Amino acid sequence: MTSSLMRPTGYLERYFITQNFVNFYTKVQVTASYNIPKPLIPDWDDHGLERVIYTALAETINQHPIMGVTVENYGGLKPRWQRLDKIDLREVVKVITADVMPETWIQEEQCVGFEKVQELPLWRIVIAKGPETGGAQDVIFNLGGFFFHAIADGMSNVAFQLTFLEALNKLAEGKIKVASGTLQDAAMVPVSDQALLPTLEMKAHFRTGLTFIIKNLFKAFIYDPPNPQHWSGPVVNDSPNPPVQNLHIFSLPSATATNLVSRCRLENTTITALIVALVAQRIAVVYPNYSCFSCSVPCSLRKFTGHGPRDMGCYVSGMHLDFSSQALPSHGYIPCWSLRYDDTKVDDQQLWSSARECKFQIQKIASTIRNHHVALLKYVPNLPKYYSDMVGKKREYSFEVTNIGVLDGGIGDDGVPVSKASFDKAIFTGNVSKFSGPFCFSICTVKNGYMTVGLGWEKEVVSDESAVELAEWLKGCLDTLGSGTSG
Repeated sequence: MTSSLMRPTGYLERYFITQNFVNFYTKVQVTASYNIPKPLIPDWDDHGLERVIYTALAETINQHPIMGVTVENYGGLKPRWQRLDKIDLREVVKVITADVMPETWIQEEQCVGFEKVQELPLWRIVIAKGPETGGAQDVIFNLGGFFFHAIADGMSNVAFQLTFLEALNKLAEGKIKVASGTLQDAAMVPVSDQALLPTLEMKAHFRTGLTFIIKNLFKAFIYDPPNPQHWSGPVVNDSPNPPVQNLHIFSLPSATATNLVSRCRLENTTITALIVALVAQRIAVVYPNYSCFSCSVPCSLRKFTGHGPRDMGCYVSGMHLDFSSQALPSHGYIPCWSLRYDDTKVDDQQLWSSARECKFQIQKIASTIRNHHVALLKYVPNLPKYYSDMVGKKREYSFEVTNIGVLDGGIGDDGVPVSKASFDKAIFTGNVSKFSGPFCFSICTVKNGYMTVGLGWEKEVVSDESAVELAEWLKGCLDTLGSGTSG
Protein backbone atom coordinates (compact mmCIF):
# COMPACT_ATOMS: atom_id res chain seq x y z
CA MET A 1 0.00 0.00 0.00
CA THR A 2 1.09 3.57 -0.60
CA SER A 3 0.00 7.00 0.61
CA SER A 4 2.96 9.10 -0.57
CA LEU A 5 1.35 9.97 -3.91
CA MET A 6 -2.21 10.33 -2.64
CA ARG A 7 -3.83 13.72 -2.32
CA PRO A 8 -4.68 14.86 1.23
CA THR A 9 -8.11 14.14 2.62
CA GLY A 10 -10.57 17.03 2.36
CA TYR A 11 -12.44 18.60 5.27
CA LEU A 12 -15.73 16.89 4.37
CA GLU A 13 -13.95 13.55 3.95
CA ARG A 14 -12.38 13.93 7.41
CA TYR A 15 -15.80 14.85 8.83
CA PHE A 16 -17.25 11.54 7.65
CA ILE A 17 -14.13 9.49 8.46
CA THR A 18 -14.30 10.72 12.05
CA GLN A 19 -18.07 10.18 12.17
CA ASN A 20 -17.45 6.52 11.43
CA PHE A 21 -14.57 6.32 13.89
CA VAL A 22 -16.72 7.55 16.81
CA ASN A 23 -19.55 5.19 15.75
CA PHE A 24 -22.03 7.96 14.98
CA TYR A 25 -22.68 6.56 11.47
CA THR A 26 -22.09 3.40 9.43
CA LYS A 27 -22.91 3.21 5.71
CA VAL A 28 -24.88 4.68 2.83
CA GLN A 29 -26.26 2.25 0.27
CA VAL A 30 -28.13 1.72 -2.98
CA THR A 31 -29.49 -1.69 -3.94
CA ALA A 32 -30.60 -2.44 -7.52
CA SER A 33 -32.67 -5.39 -8.77
CA TYR A 34 -30.84 -6.78 -11.81
CA ASN A 35 -32.05 -8.93 -14.67
CA ILE A 36 -29.34 -10.49 -16.87
CA PRO A 37 -29.40 -13.06 -19.71
CA LYS A 38 -28.97 -16.60 -18.44
CA PRO A 39 -26.46 -17.51 -21.20
CA LEU A 40 -24.11 -14.91 -19.68
CA ILE A 41 -23.58 -17.19 -16.66
CA PRO A 42 -20.76 -19.72 -17.30
CA ASP A 43 -21.57 -23.31 -16.44
CA TRP A 44 -18.09 -24.75 -15.90
CA ASP A 45 -18.52 -24.69 -12.10
CA ASP A 46 -21.09 -23.82 -9.41
CA HIS A 47 -19.95 -20.21 -9.11
CA GLY A 48 -21.01 -18.81 -12.47
CA LEU A 49 -22.93 -15.83 -11.08
CA GLU A 50 -20.07 -14.94 -8.72
CA ARG A 51 -17.66 -14.99 -11.66
CA VAL A 52 -19.88 -12.60 -13.62
CA ILE A 53 -20.17 -10.27 -10.64
CA TYR A 54 -16.45 -10.39 -9.87
CA THR A 55 -15.64 -9.53 -13.49
CA ALA A 56 -18.10 -6.62 -13.57
CA LEU A 57 -16.80 -5.38 -10.21
CA ALA A 58 -13.21 -5.49 -11.47
CA GLU A 59 -14.25 -3.31 -14.41
CA THR A 60 -16.07 -0.94 -12.06
CA ILE A 61 -13.17 -0.68 -9.60
CA ASN A 62 -10.84 0.17 -12.48
CA GLN A 63 -12.96 3.20 -13.31
CA HIS A 64 -13.27 4.50 -9.74
CA PRO A 65 -9.90 4.90 -7.98
CA ILE A 66 -11.59 5.88 -4.69
CA MET A 67 -12.78 2.25 -4.45
CA GLY A 68 -9.17 1.17 -3.99
CA VAL A 69 -8.29 3.16 -0.87
CA THR A 70 -8.15 2.53 2.86
CA VAL A 71 -7.61 4.96 5.77
CA GLU A 72 -4.30 5.64 7.43
CA ASN A 73 -4.21 7.43 10.82
CA TYR A 74 -7.84 6.46 11.40
CA GLY A 75 -9.15 8.43 14.37
CA GLY A 76 -6.43 11.05 14.08
CA LEU A 77 -6.96 14.73 13.34
CA LYS A 78 -5.60 14.33 9.82
CA PRO A 79 -6.44 10.88 8.44
CA ARG A 80 -4.86 9.98 5.10
CA TRP A 81 -5.82 7.84 2.15
CA GLN A 82 -3.61 4.94 1.21
CA ARG A 83 -3.96 2.89 -1.94
CA LEU A 84 -4.27 -0.89 -1.86
CA ASP A 85 -2.20 -2.99 -4.25
CA LYS A 86 -5.10 -5.33 -5.00
CA ILE A 87 -8.46 -6.41 -3.59
CA ASP A 88 -9.63 -9.90 -2.71
CA LEU A 89 -13.31 -9.63 -3.53
CA ARG A 90 -14.11 -12.61 -1.30
CA GLU A 91 -13.38 -10.36 1.69
CA VAL A 92 -15.87 -7.66 0.69
CA VAL A 93 -18.55 -9.47 -1.33
CA LYS A 94 -21.17 -11.57 0.43
CA VAL A 95 -23.60 -13.84 -1.43
CA ILE A 96 -26.90 -14.74 0.22
CA THR A 97 -30.12 -16.45 -0.80
CA ALA A 98 -32.94 -13.96 -1.23
CA ASP A 99 -35.50 -15.80 0.84
CA VAL A 100 -36.31 -12.64 2.84
CA MET A 101 -37.48 -9.15 1.96
CA PRO A 102 -34.66 -6.85 0.78
CA GLU A 103 -35.21 -4.44 3.68
CA THR A 104 -34.29 -7.24 6.11
CA TRP A 105 -30.78 -7.88 4.81
CA ILE A 106 -30.23 -4.22 3.88
CA GLN A 107 -31.05 -3.28 7.47
CA GLU A 108 -28.74 -5.96 8.85
CA GLU A 109 -25.80 -4.93 6.68
CA GLN A 110 -26.29 -1.22 7.27
CA CYS A 111 -26.09 -1.68 11.03
CA VAL A 112 -22.62 -3.26 10.83
CA GLY A 113 -19.79 -0.76 11.14
CA PHE A 114 -16.72 -0.95 8.91
CA GLU A 115 -13.90 -3.06 10.31
CA LYS A 116 -10.27 -3.24 9.23
CA VAL A 117 -10.51 0.19 7.59
CA GLN A 118 -6.72 0.25 7.32
CA GLU A 119 -6.62 -3.10 5.52
CA LEU A 120 -9.77 -3.51 3.42
CA PRO A 121 -11.50 -1.20 0.93
CA LEU A 122 -14.21 1.08 2.33
CA TRP A 123 -17.20 -0.64 0.79
CA ARG A 124 -19.08 -3.91 0.96
CA ILE A 125 -21.26 -5.73 -1.59
CA VAL A 126 -24.19 -8.02 -0.83
CA ILE A 127 -25.51 -10.21 -3.64
CA ALA A 128 -28.96 -11.60 -2.98
CA LYS A 129 -29.64 -14.45 -5.38
CA GLY A 130 -33.24 -14.63 -6.47
CA PRO A 131 -35.29 -17.45 -7.94
CA GLU A 132 -35.23 -17.70 -11.71
CA THR A 133 -38.71 -16.23 -12.06
CA GLY A 134 -37.99 -14.00 -15.04
CA GLY A 135 -38.10 -15.16 -18.62
CA ALA A 136 -36.65 -18.54 -19.49
CA GLN A 137 -33.37 -16.86 -20.37
CA ASP A 138 -33.18 -14.51 -17.37
CA VAL A 139 -31.33 -14.53 -14.05
CA ILE A 140 -32.48 -12.13 -11.34
CA PHE A 141 -30.46 -10.87 -8.37
CA ASN A 142 -30.20 -7.87 -6.07
CA LEU A 143 -26.88 -6.10 -5.63
CA GLY A 144 -26.47 -3.86 -2.61
CA GLY A 145 -23.51 -1.47 -2.57
CA PHE A 146 -22.68 -0.26 0.96
CA PHE A 147 -20.16 2.59 1.14
CA PHE A 148 -18.17 4.50 3.72
CA HIS A 149 -19.72 7.96 3.40
CA ALA A 150 -16.31 9.65 3.10
CA ILE A 151 -15.73 8.00 -0.29
CA ALA A 152 -19.28 8.08 -1.65
CA ASP A 153 -22.32 10.31 -1.29
CA GLY A 154 -25.75 9.22 -2.53
CA MET A 155 -25.04 10.24 -6.11
CA SER A 156 -21.78 8.25 -5.99
CA ASN A 157 -23.78 5.17 -5.09
CA VAL A 158 -25.75 5.82 -8.27
CA ALA A 159 -22.49 6.17 -10.21
CA PHE A 160 -21.34 2.81 -8.87
CA GLN A 161 -24.56 1.02 -9.87
CA LEU A 162 -24.60 2.56 -13.36
CA THR A 163 -20.93 1.66 -13.93
CA PHE A 164 -21.63 -1.89 -12.78
CA LEU A 165 -24.65 -2.09 -15.12
CA GLU A 166 -22.48 -0.88 -17.98
CA ALA A 167 -19.91 -3.58 -17.17
CA LEU A 168 -22.63 -6.27 -17.21
CA ASN A 169 -23.72 -5.09 -20.65
CA LYS A 170 -20.12 -5.19 -21.87
CA LEU A 171 -20.01 -8.81 -20.74
CA ALA A 172 -23.33 -9.56 -22.44
CA GLU A 173 -22.08 -7.97 -25.67
CA GLY A 174 -18.76 -9.86 -25.60
CA LYS A 175 -16.64 -6.70 -25.13
CA ILE A 176 -15.05 -8.20 -22.01
CA LYS A 177 -14.79 -11.83 -20.95
CA VAL A 178 -15.91 -13.54 -17.75
CA ALA A 179 -12.94 -14.27 -15.49
CA SER A 180 -11.71 -17.85 -15.90
CA GLY A 181 -9.30 -19.87 -13.79
CA THR A 182 -10.10 -20.66 -10.17
CA LEU A 183 -12.65 -18.61 -8.23
CA GLN A 184 -9.75 -17.36 -6.11
CA ASP A 185 -8.04 -16.07 -9.26
CA ALA A 186 -11.24 -14.33 -10.36
CA ALA A 187 -11.61 -12.69 -6.92
CA MET A 188 -8.14 -11.08 -6.94
CA VAL A 189 -8.50 -7.79 -8.81
CA PRO A 190 -6.05 -4.92 -9.31
CA VAL A 191 -6.72 -1.39 -8.09
CA SER A 192 -6.79 1.59 -10.42
CA ASP A 193 -3.58 3.62 -10.34
CA GLN A 194 -5.37 6.79 -11.46
CA ALA A 195 -5.12 9.84 -9.22
CA LEU A 196 -8.04 10.39 -6.89
CA LEU A 197 -10.52 12.99 -8.07
CA PRO A 198 -10.18 16.43 -6.45
CA THR A 199 -12.02 16.97 -3.17
CA LEU A 200 -15.07 19.17 -2.75
CA GLU A 201 -12.95 21.93 -1.22
CA MET A 202 -10.38 21.79 -4.03
CA LYS A 203 -13.03 22.54 -6.65
CA ALA A 204 -15.79 24.51 -4.91
CA HIS A 205 -14.91 28.16 -4.42
CA PHE A 206 -17.00 28.70 -1.30
CA ARG A 207 -18.06 32.22 -0.42
CA THR A 208 -19.04 32.76 3.20
CA GLY A 209 -20.13 36.05 4.72
CA LEU A 210 -18.55 37.17 8.00
CA THR A 211 -21.92 37.32 9.73
CA PHE A 212 -22.71 33.76 8.62
CA ILE A 213 -19.36 32.51 9.94
CA ILE A 214 -19.59 34.26 13.32
CA LYS A 215 -23.23 33.28 13.89
CA ASN A 216 -22.70 29.60 13.19
CA LEU A 217 -19.38 29.24 15.03
CA PHE A 218 -20.93 30.97 18.06
CA LYS A 219 -23.82 28.47 18.00
CA ALA A 220 -21.49 25.52 17.52
CA PHE A 221 -18.85 26.31 20.14
CA ILE A 222 -20.21 28.88 22.59
CA TYR A 223 -23.97 29.05 23.12
CA ASP A 224 -27.01 27.73 21.33
CA PRO A 225 -30.05 27.65 23.64
CA PRO A 226 -32.50 24.88 22.73
CA ASN A 227 -35.98 25.83 21.59
CA PRO A 228 -38.43 24.02 23.93
CA GLN A 229 -41.10 24.13 21.22
CA HIS A 230 -38.89 22.35 18.69
CA TRP A 231 -39.38 18.57 18.44
CA SER A 232 -36.34 16.50 17.49
CA GLY A 233 -36.75 13.40 19.60
CA PRO A 234 -34.50 12.39 22.51
CA VAL A 235 -31.04 13.83 23.07
CA VAL A 236 -27.91 12.34 21.49
CA ASN A 237 -27.09 9.16 23.42
CA ASP A 238 -23.71 8.13 24.78
CA SER A 239 -23.69 4.54 23.51
CA PRO A 240 -20.25 3.52 22.21
CA ASN A 241 -21.89 1.36 19.54
CA PRO A 242 -23.02 2.42 16.05
CA PRO A 243 -26.69 3.37 15.69
CA VAL A 244 -28.98 0.40 15.08
CA GLN A 245 -31.20 1.39 12.18
CA ASN A 246 -34.60 -0.07 11.42
CA LEU A 247 -36.05 0.21 7.93
CA HIS A 248 -39.43 0.31 6.27
CA ILE A 249 -39.46 0.44 2.47
CA PHE A 250 -42.27 0.92 0.01
CA SER A 251 -42.42 1.31 -3.77
CA LEU A 252 -44.79 3.05 -6.17
CA PRO A 253 -45.28 1.74 -9.72
CA SER A 254 -44.15 3.76 -12.72
CA ALA A 255 -47.65 5.04 -13.54
CA THR A 256 -48.15 6.42 -10.02
CA ALA A 257 -44.70 8.01 -9.96
CA THR A 258 -45.31 9.61 -13.37
CA ASN A 259 -48.65 11.03 -12.20
CA LEU A 260 -46.99 12.43 -9.08
CA VAL A 261 -44.32 14.18 -11.13
CA SER A 262 -46.97 15.65 -13.44
CA ARG A 263 -49.04 16.90 -10.52
CA CYS A 264 -45.99 18.45 -8.85
CA ARG A 265 -45.11 20.26 -12.08
CA LEU A 266 -48.68 21.53 -12.31
CA GLU A 267 -48.40 22.85 -8.75
CA ASN A 268 -44.91 24.31 -9.40
CA THR A 269 -43.14 22.08 -6.92
CA THR A 270 -41.12 18.83 -6.79
CA ILE A 271 -41.41 15.31 -5.41
CA THR A 272 -38.80 16.09 -2.74
CA ALA A 273 -40.60 19.27 -1.64
CA LEU A 274 -43.96 17.48 -1.61
CA ILE A 275 -42.66 14.70 0.65
CA VAL A 276 -41.02 17.24 2.97
CA ALA A 277 -44.29 19.14 3.28
CA LEU A 278 -46.35 15.97 3.83
CA VAL A 279 -44.05 14.62 6.54
CA ALA A 280 -43.93 18.01 8.31
CA GLN A 281 -47.74 18.14 8.40
CA ARG A 282 -47.99 14.62 9.74
CA ILE A 283 -45.33 15.04 12.43
CA ALA A 284 -47.11 18.20 13.61
CA VAL A 285 -50.23 16.06 14.15
CA VAL A 286 -48.35 13.20 15.84
CA TYR A 287 -46.50 15.54 18.24
CA PRO A 288 -49.15 18.17 19.09
CA ASN A 289 -47.32 19.40 22.21
CA TYR A 290 -44.68 21.00 19.98
CA SER A 291 -45.08 23.76 17.42
CA CYS A 292 -41.68 23.87 15.67
CA PHE A 293 -40.20 21.22 13.42
CA SER A 294 -37.24 21.12 11.04
CA CYS A 295 -36.11 19.08 8.07
CA SER A 296 -32.57 18.45 6.86
CA VAL A 297 -32.17 18.18 3.07
CA PRO A 298 -28.79 17.22 1.56
CA CYS A 299 -27.92 18.92 -1.71
CA SER A 300 -25.36 18.08 -4.36
CA LEU A 301 -22.68 20.67 -5.16
CA ARG A 302 -21.45 18.91 -8.30
CA LYS A 303 -22.59 21.71 -10.58
CA PHE A 304 -20.15 23.99 -8.74
CA THR A 305 -17.25 21.53 -8.58
CA GLY A 306 -17.40 20.18 -12.13
CA HIS A 307 -17.72 16.57 -10.96
CA GLY A 308 -19.91 14.57 -13.31
CA PRO A 309 -22.73 12.12 -12.54
CA ARG A 310 -20.36 9.14 -12.95
CA ASP A 311 -17.71 10.51 -10.53
CA MET A 312 -17.42 8.91 -7.10
CA GLY A 313 -16.63 10.98 -4.02
CA CYS A 314 -18.35 13.19 -1.48
CA TYR A 315 -19.63 16.44 -2.98
CA VAL A 316 -22.62 17.41 -0.84
CA SER A 317 -23.74 20.09 1.51
CA GLY A 318 -26.82 20.36 3.68
CA MET A 319 -29.65 22.76 4.29
CA HIS A 320 -32.59 22.86 6.62
CA LEU A 321 -36.19 23.98 6.42
CA ASP A 322 -38.09 25.23 9.47
CA PHE A 323 -41.80 24.54 10.00
CA SER A 324 -44.42 25.87 12.38
CA SER A 325 -47.79 24.39 13.25
CA GLN A 326 -49.03 27.74 14.58
CA ALA A 327 -51.86 29.39 12.67
CA LEU A 328 -49.64 32.46 12.09
CA PRO A 329 -46.04 31.22 11.76
CA SER A 330 -43.11 33.50 12.54
CA HIS A 331 -40.98 34.86 9.71
CA GLY A 332 -38.87 32.18 8.06
CA TYR A 333 -41.15 29.29 9.05
CA ILE A 334 -43.14 27.25 6.55
CA PRO A 335 -46.69 26.46 7.72
CA CYS A 336 -47.32 22.83 8.57
CA TRP A 337 -50.59 23.55 10.33
CA SER A 338 -53.68 22.15 8.74
CA LEU A 339 -57.32 21.64 9.61
CA ARG A 340 -57.09 18.36 7.70
CA TYR A 341 -57.15 15.58 10.27
CA ASP A 342 -59.27 13.43 7.96
CA ASP A 343 -56.77 11.21 6.12
CA THR A 344 -59.26 10.56 3.34
CA LYS A 345 -58.69 14.10 2.07
CA VAL A 346 -55.01 14.44 1.31
CA ASP A 347 -55.18 17.05 -1.41
CA ASP A 348 -55.55 20.64 -0.19
CA GLN A 349 -54.15 24.03 -1.07
CA GLN A 350 -52.35 24.36 2.27
CA LEU A 351 -50.28 21.29 1.36
CA TRP A 352 -49.39 22.57 -2.11
CA SER A 353 -48.63 26.05 -0.82
CA SER A 354 -46.19 24.59 1.72
CA ALA A 355 -44.68 22.31 -0.95
CA ARG A 356 -44.09 25.32 -3.22
CA GLU A 357 -42.39 27.17 -0.38
CA CYS A 358 -40.21 24.11 0.32
CA LYS A 359 -39.17 24.00 -3.34
CA PHE A 360 -38.38 27.73 -3.32
CA GLN A 361 -36.16 27.49 -0.24
CA ILE A 362 -34.38 24.35 -1.44
CA GLN A 363 -33.63 25.84 -4.85
CA LYS A 364 -32.55 29.15 -3.33
CA ILE A 365 -29.86 27.47 -1.25
CA ALA A 366 -28.87 24.88 -3.88
CA SER A 367 -28.45 27.53 -6.59
CA THR A 368 -25.51 29.30 -4.96
CA ILE A 369 -22.08 28.42 -3.53
CA ARG A 370 -22.50 31.09 -0.86
CA ASN A 371 -22.97 30.39 2.86
CA HIS A 372 -22.94 26.60 2.90
CA HIS A 373 -22.39 25.04 6.31
CA VAL A 374 -19.96 22.51 4.85
CA ALA A 375 -17.57 25.42 4.18
CA LEU A 376 -17.24 25.92 7.94
CA LEU A 377 -15.65 22.51 8.58
CA LYS A 378 -12.20 24.02 8.18
CA TYR A 379 -12.82 25.96 11.37
CA VAL A 380 -13.38 22.80 13.44
CA PRO A 381 -9.99 22.04 15.05
CA ASN A 382 -10.83 18.70 16.64
CA LEU A 383 -13.52 16.57 15.00
CA PRO A 384 -13.55 13.75 17.61
CA LYS A 385 -14.21 16.35 20.32
CA TYR A 386 -16.80 18.04 18.09
CA TYR A 387 -18.78 14.80 18.06
CA SER A 388 -18.26 13.90 21.73
CA ASP A 389 -19.56 17.34 22.73
CA MET A 390 -22.89 16.46 21.07
CA VAL A 391 -23.65 13.74 23.63
CA GLY A 392 -26.53 14.71 25.88
CA LYS A 393 -27.55 17.62 23.66
CA LYS A 394 -30.69 18.10 21.61
CA ARG A 395 -30.73 16.71 18.07
CA GLU A 396 -30.69 19.37 15.36
CA TYR A 397 -33.59 18.25 13.18
CA SER A 398 -36.95 16.53 13.31
CA PHE A 399 -36.48 14.54 10.12
CA GLU A 400 -34.42 14.26 6.93
CA VAL A 401 -35.48 13.86 3.30
CA THR A 402 -32.90 12.94 0.69
CA ASN A 403 -33.54 12.19 -2.98
CA ILE A 404 -30.91 10.87 -5.42
CA GLY A 405 -33.19 11.38 -8.42
CA VAL A 406 -33.82 9.15 -11.43
CA LEU A 407 -31.57 6.22 -12.39
CA ASP A 408 -31.51 4.87 -15.93
CA GLY A 409 -31.64 1.12 -15.46
CA GLY A 410 -32.09 0.35 -19.14
CA ILE A 411 -35.90 0.15 -19.17
CA GLY A 412 -37.72 1.56 -22.23
CA ASP A 413 -40.87 3.68 -22.28
CA ASP A 414 -42.95 0.54 -22.80
CA GLY A 415 -41.50 -1.06 -19.66
CA VAL A 416 -39.37 -3.51 -21.66
CA PRO A 417 -35.57 -3.60 -21.19
CA VAL A 418 -33.62 -1.90 -23.98
CA SER A 419 -30.30 -3.45 -22.92
CA LYS A 420 -29.33 -7.04 -22.20
CA ALA A 421 -28.71 -6.30 -18.53
CA SER A 422 -31.12 -3.99 -16.73
CA PHE A 423 -32.82 -3.08 -13.45
CA ASP A 424 -36.27 -1.60 -12.84
CA LYS A 425 -36.10 -0.97 -9.10
CA ALA A 426 -33.53 0.53 -6.75
CA ILE A 427 -33.57 1.09 -2.99
CA PHE A 428 -31.64 4.00 -1.46
CA THR A 429 -31.12 4.30 2.28
CA GLY A 430 -28.82 6.62 4.14
CA ASN A 431 -27.90 5.39 7.60
CA VAL A 432 -29.31 7.46 10.46
CA SER A 433 -26.63 9.19 12.52
CA LYS A 434 -26.80 9.61 16.27
CA PHE A 435 -27.37 13.36 16.04
CA SER A 436 -29.65 13.49 12.99
CA GLY A 437 -33.42 13.74 12.89
CA PRO A 438 -35.24 10.68 14.25
CA PHE A 439 -36.78 9.92 10.84
CA CYS A 440 -34.74 9.68 7.62
CA PHE A 441 -36.59 9.37 4.30
CA SER A 442 -34.54 8.30 1.26
CA ILE A 443 -35.99 8.41 -2.25
CA CYS A 444 -34.89 7.10 -5.62
CA THR A 445 -36.66 6.41 -8.89
CA VAL A 446 -35.76 4.16 -11.83
CA LYS A 447 -36.66 5.58 -15.23
CA ASN A 448 -39.81 3.78 -16.46
CA GLY A 449 -39.63 1.70 -13.28
CA TYR A 450 -40.46 2.06 -9.61
CA MET A 451 -40.12 5.00 -7.24
CA THR A 452 -38.94 3.67 -3.89
CA VAL A 453 -39.02 5.40 -0.50
CA GLY A 454 -37.07 4.07 2.46
CA LEU A 455 -37.68 5.27 6.00
CA GLY A 456 -34.87 4.69 8.49
CA TRP A 457 -35.03 5.30 12.22
CA GLU A 458 -32.69 4.52 15.08
CA LYS A 459 -33.84 1.77 17.41
CA GLU A 460 -35.33 3.12 20.66
CA VAL A 461 -35.15 6.75 19.49
CA VAL A 462 -38.72 6.51 18.21
CA SER A 463 -41.02 3.51 18.44
CA ASP A 464 -41.18 1.04 15.58
CA GLU A 465 -44.96 1.40 15.54
CA SER A 466 -44.88 5.17 15.06
CA ALA A 467 -42.27 4.92 12.30
CA VAL A 468 -44.13 2.22 10.35
CA GLU A 469 -47.38 4.15 10.76
CA LEU A 470 -45.70 7.31 9.41
CA ALA A 471 -44.27 5.44 6.40
CA GLU A 472 -47.58 3.77 5.59
CA TRP A 473 -49.43 7.08 5.96
CA LEU A 474 -46.99 8.69 3.52
CA LYS A 475 -47.42 5.82 1.07
CA GLY A 476 -51.20 6.26 1.25
CA CYS A 477 -50.87 9.98 0.54
CA LEU A 478 -48.57 9.43 -2.45
CA ASP A 479 -50.82 6.66 -3.81
CA THR A 480 -53.81 8.99 -3.57
CA LEU A 481 -52.08 11.99 -5.10
CA GLY A 482 -50.61 9.80 -7.84
CA SER A 483 -53.90 8.15 -8.69
CA GLY A 484 -55.61 11.32 -9.88
CA THR A 485 -58.53 10.69 -7.51
CA SER A 486 -57.45 12.96 -4.63
CA GLY A 487 -59.74 15.69 -3.50
